[in-house]
Amino acid sequence: MVVISLDLLARCVNQNKRRKEESLQKYLRRVTHVALNNKHIGRISNLEDCSSLRVLYLYENDIVRIENLSFASGLTNLYLSKNHIRRIEGLECLQQLRKLYLGHNDISVVEGLEGLTQLRELHVEFQHLPPGEQLLFDPMCLDQLAHSLTVLNISGNALLSLESLAMLGELTHLVATHNSLRSLKEILRLLRGWTCMERLDLSSNPVCSRSKYLDNIVVCAPRLVKLDGKEISPALRDFVQAWKHSKDQRRAERAALAQAQHSAASAGAYGGPGFPYQGSSVSMGGAGPGTGSQAGVTFPTIGSSMSLASMQSERTVHRSPAARAVHEARTRFPDIFAPSRLLRGMGAGRGAPSGESGKRYESTLFTGQNVPDTIRRPPGDGVVHPVTLHF
Repeated sequence: MVVISLDLLARCVNQNKRRKEESLQKYLRRVTHVALNNKHIGRISNLEDCSSLRVLYLYENDIVRIENLSFASGLTNLYLSKNHIRRIEGLECLQQLRKLYLGHNDISVVEGLEGLTQLRELHVEFQHLPPGEQLLFDPMCLDQLAHSLTVLNISGNALLSLESLAMLGELTHLVATHNSLRSLKEILRLLRGWTCMERLDLSSNPVCSRSKYLDNIVVCAPRLVKLDGKEISPALRDFVQAWKHSKDQRRAERAALAQAQHSAASAGAYGGPGFPYQGSSVSMGGAGPGTGSQAGVTFPTIGSSMSLASMQSERTVHRSPAARAVHEARTRFPDIFAPSRLLRGMGAGRGAPSGESGKRYESTLFTGQNVPDTIRRPPGDGVVHPVTLHF
């Protein structure tokens, strides 16, 4: 393995020209960029003379440990990709570090970044993990980065979830390709918290095949300009927003209909004004000759085309014809329509007079003794029959 030496440093610096009669040590103190990539270096050492270092390239080497960087308090960019690093450590003195590249190493836990309050970009993609394991994140470490980190690359780390990253509210660019992410619901929930997200790449994940994947993500991330490497045009965003509006409208209509049904069922269970809303017609059964008109009371029929929503709307302003009919009957014949006498039928033919077992009886009102004979029984029958509402 190659050891870093002063001569190697001098050959790897090309941003600043060495002045005549300037010593090598003095020259290295002026150096801000050092490119030591792909030199088969096995250890970080002998860089103390580069006290003004801002950018250090050490990728594609054989480094196994991050060390000996305490001198570089002004370092802003550190490139350590494609080495053999197993643990993130030795960075606590790099208070000015803004970009850290650690992709293609042997790191299993993202940790050791608590003191890097200026860190903007973190790249830990494609770690060489043991089979069946995924990259883990230290919650305390992420908590320290929550207000600074804007770019995160975690591709190729067998991740099943991004829930642990929810606290990173300042993210603008997330790359999480080639993982095992499946839950679209989780992604959408996280995007509602990542309000600054502008670029998101989840390609080569199972979640990308979910129905309405693109539409839902565009809706949840209003500032997103690129998804999975593709630009989100204004026309696409307008189309998706229109789709979302239509979807919300349909959901609201279904909710209103469900509420109307619930209200009608609740009122009907107690013989209230909403009782006849559950069906399409109202009539009086077992009331002798003639249909729907006895003792001067008329019970009109509601057409089956009338929707529950429209009936509920009518009820809000004024009673529907069926409700008015039942209300009139209840007023004129209180013993019939007393709530305490209301029983719900259980099926076809229940409570029906003899010979009418094939009829459909869903709600039965049992009569009292002082009901007019024309209402409570057919002439000559001798038996008090129930008054039934068909709907």
